[in-house]
Amino acid sequence: MKVWSSLVSWESGIGLTAEAVLHATSAAAASARLAARYTRKRRLDIVISRAFLERELNSSIACNPTAKSKKELRAALLEARLHAALDAAGNDALRRRVLDVLTVYSPASVGLYWPLSGEFDIRSVIATWLAGDVARRASLPVITGRDRPLEFHVWTPDMPMQVGAHRIHEPTSGEVITPDLLFVPCVGFDVDGYRLGYGGGYYDRTLAVFREAGKVPVTVGVAYEVCRAGTMQREAHDIPLDVVVTEGSCYPEGARGL
Repeated sequence: MKVWSSLVSWESGIGLTAEAVLHATSAAAASARLAARYTRKRRLDIVISRAFLERELNSSIACNPTAKSKKELRAALLEARLHAALDAAGNDALRRRVLDVLTVYSPASVGLYWPLSGEFDIRSVIATWLAGDVARRASLPVITGRDRPLEFHVWTPDMPMQVGAHRIHEPTSGEVITPDLLFVPCVGFDVDGYRLGYGGGYYDRTLAVFREAGKVPVTVGVAYEVCRAGTMQREAHDIPLDVVVTEGSCYPEGARGL
């Protein structure tokens, strides 16, 4: 029940109390209630966070020689993802995929992301995974500068959070780690593992730094099937993900038994 009370602390602003969850007849019932209330709040969060991201990142997109086509594709995929994010069955399937990844790769530490703009909410899956072994560690990205790589700071489900760049929640631990496995949110992707993000280049810079240091985590893209596109336009700095998981499949198909 510790996991569920922690989940409540994330969503305290939407009226679901720890007492209500603790008195739910089962974890499944608590999950259903949380999901229903969270969805209503998140629709507003999606609109707000999307506006901030588009405003903040437009300048970097404008400097990209393939900006127009990428911007158009990004807008179409963001719109499609908003609808996919509300599909309960699809989200359940994607949760199972993420658990499969954790089972197959068995990392000691992971990097996740704080969900926004219709991104799959991976937090409850990671909270459950953390509860299975006290030695496991999770971390969230922290933006330290517009042109700098991300730092991954240790996170626990009950940790106080602070609002950082682009109004994204960040942990307050201050402890930086390099995760063994990194879950990366995708606006779009192709079957070769190339990802379309928001255009800020944060993950590309971060993976390049990890590679230079010889500490490259397994990279797992998380997306909805509707966001699978044709071959992505690729640039010299683009680094493909090792695996991409969706509610319907994984790419490349059959990757390491997934």
